[in-house]
Amino acid sequence: MVEGFFICTCIAITWLWLDGIRCKDIARAAGKRACNDLKLQLLDDTVANIKTRLTRNQQGSITLLRYYRFEFTQTGECRYKGTVQLVGHRIQHIHLDTPDDLKSSRQTFLQ
Repeated sequence: MVEGFFICTCIAITWLWLDGIRCKDIARAAGKRACNDLKLQLLDDTVANIKTRLTRNQQGSITLLRYYRFEFTQTGECRYKGTVQLVGHRIQHIHLDTPDDLKSSRQTFLQ
């Protein structure tokens, strides 16, 4: 009985870890695409998970809601922050605190 519980726990932890890696790759690609669309540079070519919680998707199933933060620059001098929100493996939205000389001070991309 204890062995079965231990095996199930190990499988669940491994699944969460692998799923987190996949979601991080999705968020990084989305952040990079948003930066490229605005002719900005994604710094460090990475994103960081800042928040994870349970939520319901459009079909009503319980899934994970993840928030990722990244930094980007326009000229290489100043760093600006952006976020990517994922529900499951789908991008909910991307938000960029853009530099003042772009069209608006904040850009939000709905996916």
